[in-house]
Amino acid sequence: MFMLQLVRVLFALVLDVLLLPVALCLVLADLVLGEQTRKQDVDLDLGILLVHGSGFNRLQFLLAGPLIAWRVKRLRPELRVAVFAWNHEKFAGSKKATIKELAENLRPRLTGIAVRRWVFVGHSLGGLLAAELCATVEPAALVTIATPWKGAPLLDLKICRRLPRHEDMAPDSQTLAELGRRTNEKNTTTKVYCLGSRSDLLVSGTSWLLYGRAGSAEWPWLGHYSLLAWPGVWLTTAKFVAEAV
Repeated sequence: MFMLQLVRVLFALVLDVLLLPVALCLVLADLVLGEQTRKQDVDLDLGILLVHGSGFNRLQFLLAGPLIAWRVKRLRPELRVAVFAWNHEKFAGSKKATIKELAENLRPRLTGIAVRRWVFVGHSLGGLLAAELCATVEPAALVTIATPWKGAPLLDLKICRRLPRHEDMAPDSQTLAELGRRTNEKNTTTKVYCLGSRSDLLVSGTSWLLYGRAGSAEWPWLGHYSLLAWPGVWLTTAKFVAEAV
């Protein structure tokens, strides 16, 4: 069993490393293109907000956005659906901002959009921001992917202690404990789903699970970044979204 898990971890690590050049290209593309203003959708039944992780941008959902929208429309053809993805680390002081401050920067974007129900989907840090948004906006569902609910152990390494939001996301973080408690309590009104992999070296073990009470799905051969590239993750997300609304 140990050997199988070791093989899975090594395989997931290789996939993540191979995807790093793609991630770098997306970061550079976002710098060149900037955030485009889209025509505002009106009178939507469902808005799906995709929240990216630390160091990434909205382009990480280049595959996910259209795939989720297509699948939800197939499962729930009566719904008018739109997907939204915005950058949350582009304002002055964002590198030193807390999880709560980053969420506050996103919240005004939701106003002025005529949506009857929201669903929040977040990857890694984005899952924590999406959960923080639930404090004032009650979505039909919250889907977190590779989100470190119990902290990211790598942040305990000395070399990582200067990274943004180290104290918020380190193991035994009081911020994470409080956010997890509040999110778990909302599980009766907002359906919570956790997706991830125990082979994820950045979110080790079952840190991606919220107290084991939420609906969940796992891909044990994938890593932190390869989860983003696997269509099955987004098709499962779409299935959870369709169930929740």
